[in-house]
Amino acid sequence: MITIGTAASANSGGGLTSDPIGTTLTFVTGEDLSSGCNGTNKLFATVNSFAANTTAVFMNGVAQRRGIDNDYIEVGNTAIEMNSAPKSTFELIINYTILS
Repeated sequence: MITIGTAASANSGGGLTSDPIGTTLTFVTGEDLSSGCNGTNKLFATVNSFAANTTAVFMNGVAQRRGIDNDYIEVGNTAIEMNSAPKSTFELIINYTILS
């Protein structure tokens, strides 16, 4: 897990400025969902709630595409649903930003 204390954004002069609100972003990298892979399960819960559209899923090291007509969708802010059930021998890893 990586935590960044203050978000920075680009200003019109090309430099970076601190977010005046002092937003804290926490990223989860490498959360292993593989234990749920069994060839029939398509729904996988995350340990933490995630911010919408921040998930990055990797099956056997290959990036999966998010979206209804793609490889997976986000279900609320605590789970993903794969388009097809990963086999028990598959590795399923997720990265995301924790919902704050």
